Amino acid sequence: MRPVLCVSLAIVLISLACQSAHPTSAAQQASTKQAVGRGVKPVLSIFHQPYVFTDFTAIGNARGFRVADTGLTATGSWIAWAGGVRLAIADNASIVNCNRPNQAGGAAGGVCEIFYASAEGNPPSLGTIWQDAFEIERWERDEIATKPSSETYLKILAGEPCLQFRIRIDREAREVTAIGSPISAGCSGATVRTPVLRLYQRAD
Repeated sequence: MRPVLCVSLAIVLISLACQSAHPTSAAQQASTKQAVGRGVKPVLSIFHQPYVFTDFTAIGNARGFRVADTGLTATGSWIAWAGGVRLAIADNASIVNCNRPNQAGGAAGGVCEIFYASAEGNPPSLGTIWQDAFEIERWERDEIATKPSSETYLKILAGEPCLQFRIRIDREAREVTAIGSPISAGCSGATVRTPVLRLYQRAD
């Protein structure tokens, strides 16, 4: 075998070995970000989930250039309050991902997707990611609000099956809340409480 051919073959083998042993972390992060944007269930740790509020328009303004107001993302854990009292709900983590695809038509076609992980014994359960989609009703510079939905896992976290929830995002205060209200369809018993859930950062 010619010396030049031997050297070329060795370089190829070393290159392949390095690529398989060290996958590109930046590529993995980009892949995860794209997956969340397409509605693919992300990897979500229940414990020690930090509260992060990312408004893409605000990022653009801070950097000195204009960005179209098309998206917002927040991560954290849900805490529930009702009647001024904090409710005991399972350890949980969540990602809220709101997209406004139709700028010309206001909020038409916009959706807030919410991904959940929870330590609750019933769904959503430990090791499983569950997903909701709330249709956006209002998309404004200072606030985003969704239409109500009773098909949501927030009912399980709140412990009340006869509820519907609206998502409200205060962009100036950088807060995400889910406001519960009673529903009568398919519910025989009265709702004991109408909680408000807030996305926050766990102290532990």
